[in-house]
Amino acid sequence: VVLSAVSQDWRAVLFVSDEIRSDRSFVLTSIEKGWCTLDFAAAHLRADDEIVMAAVRRDGKAVQLASPALRERQDIALAAVEQNWEALACMPAFKGDRVVMT
Repeated sequence: VVLSAVSQDWRAVLFVSDEIRSDRSFVLTSIEKGWCTLDFAAAHLRADDEIVMAAVRRDGKAVQLASPALRERQDIALAAVEQNWEALACMPAFKGDRVVMT
């Protein structure tokens, strides 16, 4: 029922329990409906590379919601910048990185 509500409007995630926000499968599926749901995921899921990668592939700016450690990974940076160059503003470590910039 909850996933159905989120599939109609990602903002439905605002009304789900902390337990559901901690459910990896739920968060991964909800990100397919809207990358902003990452903002409401449990902290340990914002440090999950598969979940963050799914979000940044939808919109590179989702990297701002990732854990600090993931914001420093080049593969995450590349995916984010490839999708939306403005994501670079959230990853100062890569501003001069030729691999990320090209």
